[in-house]
Amino acid sequence: MKQLVLLALLLLLPLNMSVSAQRRAPRRPAFPEVSLELADVFDMVCAERTKQPIDPAAVKELGTRLDSFRQHWRAEAPRLLGAVPTVTGVPFRRRELWAALFLCHLPSMNTPLMISVRHYLTGAPNGPAPLSIFSNTVFHEVLHIYVGDIVDSLPGQTTPLIEKYKSEHPAVLSHLHLYAIEALVYRRLGRENELEAVFAFERRFPRPALAAKAREIVAAEM
Repeated sequence: MKQLVLLALLLLLPLNMSVSAQRRAPRRPAFPEVSLELADVFDMVCAERTKQPIDPAAVKELGTRLDSFRQHWRAEAPRLLGAVPTVTGVPFRRRELWAALFLCHLPSMNTPLMISVRHYLTGAPNGPAPLSIFSNTVFHEVLHIYVGDIVDSLPGQTTPLIEKYKSEHPAVLSHLHLYAIEALVYRRLGRENELEAVFAFERRFPRPALAAKAREIVAAEM
């Protein structure tokens, strides 16, 4: 097992907390509860500021489908987020998160936690993407928070892997540990084909070369 897997499993551990110490710690939930809420006010302001109106039919569809998004995520969260501490040995530090679902023409983000859902509605330009992509997007943004919490606790807020590739674009560096953990989780679940669909979906977005570069590094290190 090469460097990246070892980093994903071990070097994200806070240096002042051994594995045995974690085992002695009080039991906590295996993963944070992520509540999905509508960001309708944000969408109104965003559409006005960006001069990109939001189709009222999309607003109506999202309102009627909110429960289906929630049900899908409730089924997926234990599988995806629940597998993370298993493959890394490091618990989540947060117990609850709130994710805003929005339609404005902006990408999903982790701070604040906001998930773009326009790609999953019937009016999406390429047809609605499968909800397996939606659950991966939520998983991806929560992993940013998880990895960021751990790296921020380390001396110098860095790791050997990040130092090795420090000349790369920040967007590449911020995804190295994330993509390593993602790959281990999907491999553990036997869902590699779903991850291939995620790769194809990523190529629709701005700067796809940065995601491809990060995944290239992950593949080489693993």
